[in-house]
Amino acid sequence: MTDKEKKRTLLLLGSIIFIFVLMMVYLSYFQFFKADKMKHSAGNRRNFIEEETVVRGDIFDRNGEVLASSNSVEENYKRNYSYPELYSHIIGYSDKTLGKTGLEAAYNDYLLNKTNVGLVDAIKRYLSPEEMKGNSLVLTVDNLIQKKTHELMQGKKGAVVALNPKTGEVYSMVSMPDFNPSTIAEDWASINENSDGQLFNRAIKGKYHPGSIFKVVTAASFLRDANLDLKYVHTGEEIVDGYKFHDTTKKSLGEVGLETAFTYSLNTYFANKVMAMGKNTFGKTAEDFMFNKNIPFELSVTESVFNYKDDISKVDIASSAIGQGKVLTNPMNMALVAAGVANEGLIVEPHIIKRIEDASGNVIKSTETKELNRAVSVEIADKLKDMMVDVVNKGTGKSAAIKGIQVAGKTGTAQNESENEHTWFIGFAPAENPVIAIAVVLEKSGGTGSTEAAPIAREIIRTAINRLNTIQ
Repeated sequence: MTDKEKKRTLLLLGSIIFIFVLMMVYLSYFQFFKADKMKHSAGNRRNFIEEETVVRGDIFDRNGEVLASSNSVEENYKRNYSYPELYSHIIGYSDKTLGKTGLEAAYNDYLLNKTNVGLVDAIKRYLSPEEMKGNSLVLTVDNLIQKKTHELMQGKKGAVVALNPKTGEVYSMVSMPDFNPSTIAEDWASINENSDGQLFNRAIKGKYHPGSIFKVVTAASFLRDANLDLKYVHTGEEIVDGYKFHDTTKKSLGEVGLETAFTYSLNTYFANKVMAMGKNTFGKTAEDFMFNKNIPFELSVTESVFNYKDDISKVDIASSAIGQGKVLTNPMNMALVAAGVANEGLIVEPHIIKRIEDASGNVIKSTETKELNRAVSVEIADKLKDMMVDVVNKGTGKSAAIKGIQVAGKTGTAQNESENEHTWFIGFAPAENPVIAIAVVLEKSGGTGSTEAAPIAREIIRTAINRLNTIQ
């Protein structure tokens, strides 16, 4: 071989090596930096193939009742929902054209068993004629409690979250109006023409003024301030920077303390005391109850806000103390406020997935109880609990009372852009050993929290306690 031929050979080998290295760098870039994006891309043909070749995993309630399953129809798999509307905002829908929502979207990889699938398994899936099945989800939701919640919310606009204050397990979560995931494609046009927001999950995505239920948080901040004088001479009117705050009671009550003000939901008291205390302790307490913070949950929760750090007016501070002003929240967060009081001041992470099982029923992942935040001390939580008991026994929450079960709670009526207020109730029961905490909101329902939301909460609590006592 001549020198010229050797040079040509070396040049050719060098070019081949260079191209090989370039290809390795190119493939590595996609493997390490773009793989996840490509994997979940709507245009990834592999995803469509997996949808057609893998039987989507089932979804069960906490007691093993089937909520969603798949069966073969003309060489494809059809998703079946046992209670379509009942779980529309939890399970969501799975549609080839419209995509996925709810747990169908959030746990898609588990339901198709795409997590940690190796190259050999992936090739086997495409070449093997054998039916492949995804993993199943077992929810914390109790179908009987969910049914009762859904029944009570029929014809209304609003949401409910009911959970175990000690474990964070969600027993029911309903947002109304709802939709039918089984006919989502056929109903798509009419749903989008409707202004009621059927696809909007109010339980975790809503942003509402909480009204007087926020006085639980405000009262907690007062109890934290050792220097705050909790006595107040009630006249029925309080003026803050020229703005008049009023109470529903038409008479002067004279000297009152926090307990009386909380029981009878005296706006004037809370406006006066928050101005005496200042906004920082107030705002920090709200944050300890998960305002201005992300709430970890299997489905994305909109962050509740209290913009106390902004340069807000005195009227806004006083209004926020009674759940108006700069405060916006959702039922999930307010259920956690009630749960925090019920659980001696400790908030645990809410969750709706109890465990994930493979096709053979083996548990591959379980959700453990996790502490989220210490909202208040045990001592303050006990005082708040006692005041919430008084609200139900002799205050604005009498309509939440259940014979033989001590309920603790707080009502709320929140002003909005409409003439009809939002109505709220938060609470827990039994007060001495709580097994359920709840938040109910009804949008623009008119009436009050006492007349509208509290009776719904009462029946859900009654159903839940009877159910939990039966199956234990």
